[in-house]
Amino acid sequence: MINYRISFAGADVAVQAQDPSSSELLVLLFHGLLTPESAVAAPRLSLAFAEGSDTFSVFEDAVSIFEGQSKVQCAAILYDRVIFHLLDETGGGAALHCGSVIGEDRLILIPGQSGAGKSTLVWWLTNCGYRYLTDELIFIDEQAAKPIEFFTRPVCLKSGALPLIEACATNVWQDMLRDRHGALLTPQLAGETDDNMDRKTKADRGSVPPHPALVLLPQYQAGSPLEIERISTARLVGLLMQCHANARNLEDHGFRQIVGLARTTPAYLLRYDSFAGLAEAIDRTLTISSRNK
Repeated sequence: MINYRISFAGADVAVQAQDPSSSELLVLLFHGLLTPESAVAAPRLSLAFAEGSDTFSVFEDAVSIFEGQSKVQCAAILYDRVIFHLLDETGGGAALHCGSVIGEDRLILIPGQSGAGKSTLVWWLTNCGYRYLTDELIFIDEQAAKPIEFFTRPVCLKSGALPLIEACATNVWQDMLRDRHGALLTPQLAGETDDNMDRKTKADRGSVPPHPALVLLPQYQAGSPLEIERISTARLVGLLMQCHANARNLEDHGFRQIVGLARTTPAYLLRYDSFAGLAEAIDRTLTISSRNK
């Protein structure tokens, strides 16, 4: 057995892999957030693999919560429970369900609730040369001087997004988990070919701007023309509060911090039904918002 600690935003969760296959999956899913531990008295979550049936089992507080052959389903359960336990302890700042990329040395936030299309948009922008940070969760500390934290993981795509993505397949699909339930794309491969890195990410892949330059709120709508609409500070506050994952842990539910973010960051509602012209439109929006800031 191998014990790990998954850490994010000052909180941590103890996880145990009962065999090498389970350890390999945990490292794939939580690479960068995972620290080996010599011993854990009572792991919150445990993962086991049965070779005879090719089945993974997930246990929470020693109670079985998943058993199946799909690594994609197993990953979804693990992410859900790990994030739940992390956020249950997280205070001192706002945790937002939010994707994030860097383009032209500017940080873009892509908030949204489950099903809004933020993972798909993050996937596409990364293919276009933007630098991937996360498709799920960020933490903005109450102390403004501290950098934003990103819950970096493989991009998680639901089954409904696969036909759209298959139409734009690139070499980033070479190393991922995929079945009828969805797909996981490892971020270290996403978009990092010499052809598309020149445009946005090759200059400095290590730095992250301290403050976001733009907030994009995606709405995938079949049959809708591409539209980017500037939204007001008040509307952005309301939309961000819907994505606020640890509001109950904060004295004012994080409202003042969200208002501060909304007042200093231009925001746009993005409606689209395909990737055609999408990256170019976002490039223009990023340039315009930077000039007007």
